[in-house]
Amino acid sequence: MSDAYLHPKVAFRVCSENYWGRQYVAGFGSLSLDLKPGREIYTVDCWMPIDQRNPTIKMQQFFMGRTMVTSSQEDGKISLNHLHAEFSGTVQIIVANVVQNRRFMSRESLNHLRYGAVFRKMCLKPDLYWRIMKILMEFDEARRELLRIRAA
Repeated sequence: MSDAYLHPKVAFRVCSENYWGRQYVAGFGSLSLDLKPGREIYTVDCWMPIDQRNPTIKMQQFFMGRTMVTSSQEDGKISLNHLHAEFSGTVQIIVANVVQNRRFMSRESLNHLRYGAVFRKMCLKPDLYWRIMKILMEFDEARRELLRIRAA
């Protein structure tokens, strides 16, 4: 697996509203997520683009809540060339990961998912269900071993 697959990146824009109802962009941030299951708390440093040469843009940012164009997207990549930025605060993000991919699941869990629906329809007793599951798992293991030997 590639490293990009294991660590997806999330880019976001932080917006805020003041006492008078004026909405403005408070900053931008990005986060690289881990694909381990569970709950994680991330603290992300946010930044705000600034244009030190143009007072009009500074006034638009302050009074109207506009932000200058921060990037151009080409082929799914963000380019931030020649951009000056300043720190605009931190954001705490709570992420709950649930990994649902066959490659991340145990073989036994996959077998229970595969055969469980069939057995529920048949209304089998639990002891008979587990005996049949054991035989089916042994059969799957023997089939994988045969395919491995055949490939060698």
